[in-house]
Amino acid sequence: MKIPDKVKIQIICAIFRTSSLYLGRMMDRLMPIAIQNNGNRELKRLQGIANDAQKLDNALMKYQYINDPLNGRLNIMFPTWFTCWTRQGDCDDSMNLLSNILRGQMWVIVKNITNTDAGGHCVFLDNKRNLWSDFRLEETNVTDIRKASKKYISNYKYLIHLGRDLKIKRII
Repeated sequence: MKIPDKVKIQIICAIFRTSSLYLGRMMDRLMPIAIQNNGNRELKRLQGIANDAQKLDNALMKYQYINDPLNGRLNIMFPTWFTCWTRQGDCDDSMNLLSNILRGQMWVIVKNITNTDAGGHCVFLDNKRNLWSDFRLEETNVTDIRKASKKYISNYKYLIHLGRDLKIKRII
C-alpha cells in the first residue's frame, strides 16, 4: 500500500516537532543557566531592533549556517536561546529564531519525500513581506510565497506552513 505524500509529510513533521521539543526540554535542564541567560540576552537584543529589517539583517551577519549533527541526517531544531548563544544553526534554526523576533509565517519548501524524510529548505516570511533564509534578509516585498520559494528549490513539490507550535497549518 502506497502512503500518500501528504500523510508522509504529516508523520515526518510530527517526528521533527516531537524530537525538537524534547531536545529543547533536555537542553533547558542540562545546560547551565548562565549560558541560557546569555542566549536570552542576545534574543532580547535582536527583538529590540526587529522593527528595522536592515539593522536586524546586519546583526544576523554574525550568525553562521551550519548543518545539523551527522551532516544533517539528525534533523532537529535547537532552542532559540542556544541558537543565539552559539550564533549558528541551519535553515530551521534560522526560521525558528526569526519567528521569535518578528511576526510572520514559517514555511518549509519540500523538494522530495521518502518514507523517512522530506528534504527541503525552511524560510521565514515576516508580516512586512520580507523573506528571510539562513539568517539573512533575502527578498523584500514578497507577494507570492509560491513564486519566492522557487528561488530556493525551483521544482519544489509542496510548501508547508508551520505554526509557532511547529504543527502544520496547511500544505500547498
